[in-house]
Amino acid sequence: MKPSVEMNTPDALVANVVHLISLPNVYTQLERTLKDPNHTRNDIAAIVNIDPALCARTLRIINSSYYALPKTIYNIGTAINLIGEYDLRNIVLISSVVNSVDALTDNGINITEFWQHSIRCGMIAKLLANTISAPDPELLFLTGLLHDIGQLIIYKNEPELSTTITWHKTEENKQRYQIEQSLLGFGHPIVGALLLEKWSVPEQVSETVRYHHQPDEAPLYQKEAKIVGLADQLIHFVESNSGLAEIDFEQLPPLISSYLDDLNISNLIIFDLLTEAIDQSQAIENIICTG
Repeated sequence: MKPSVEMNTPDALVANVVHLISLPNVYTQLERTLKDPNHTRNDIAAIVNIDPALCARTLRIINSSYYALPKTIYNIGTAINLIGEYDLRNIVLISSVVNSVDALTDNGINITEFWQHSIRCGMIAKLLANTISAPDPELLFLTGLLHDIGQLIIYKNEPELSTTITWHKTEENKQRYQIEQSLLGFGHPIVGALLLEKWSVPEQVSETVRYHHQPDEAPLYQKEAKIVGLADQLIHFVESNSGLAEIDFEQLPPLISSYLDDLNISNLIIFDLLTEAIDQSQAIENIICTG
C-alpha cells in the first residue's frame, strides 16, 4: 500500500514547506545586486555584513582548508578580492541553506549523514569538473551539495517513508529515487528542483538537481547533470563498501562505468579523486555539521 502523503504533488509538497525554509533576505538582495551592472564590491560586502551569523559562517568556510588561503581572512571585502563575487555568492547560498533547512530536520533522516553525503558529492563533482575542464567547478560543488535537498521536504511530510525506502532498497536493489517514484509517483530530484526554483538559484543548479538521476533528459545541462549524477553514484558506492581500500576500481558498477565513458574520464584516477574529495570535505563537514 502506498504511504498517505499530506500533499500528493511535488508542487504541493514544496508549497507546504516553503514558508518554513525561505532563504534570508541577504541572499535575495545579493542576487539582485549581482545582476545590477553598476554594482560594486563594496555593495556586495555591505549586504553580507547585514547578517552577522551568516557572515561568520561564510568566513569560516572561506578560511577553511577548502580554499587553503595563505592567510586568515577577517572581512567579506577581502574575501571578495580573493575568491570573487560569484564564489562568495555560492558560499552565502550554502550558509543560507544550512540555516534554512533546520526546520526540516526533525523527522525521518540523519541530518549529519545527509550533509556528509551531500558535501562529498559536491566535492567530487568539483574535482570531476576540473578533470575535464568543465566550466564553473564551484557551481557544480554547490549543485552537488544541494542535489538531495528534496529528500528533506518529502520526509518532513512523511517521516516514516525513510524507513520504508531503506527496506525497499535492500530488498529490491533499486535506487532511492526509483522507489520514491513507485510509492509517490515522483522523486526527490523534482521536489528539490522546484524548491530551488522558488529560491531563484541559478537555472543550471535547479536543472542539474532535477536531472541528476536522468542526465540524458536534461534540456540544457546534460554534462553538468551527468557530473553530479556520477559524483552521487561514486559517493553512494563508497558508502556501501567498508572503505576505499576495499574497492576494485577496475570493476565498477555499470552505471558508474557508463558515466565515466560518457565524460571521457579514466577509472584509473577515481581512487585518487575520491581520496582527495573525502579529505577536502572534512573542513566543510565540520562547519556545517557542527554549526
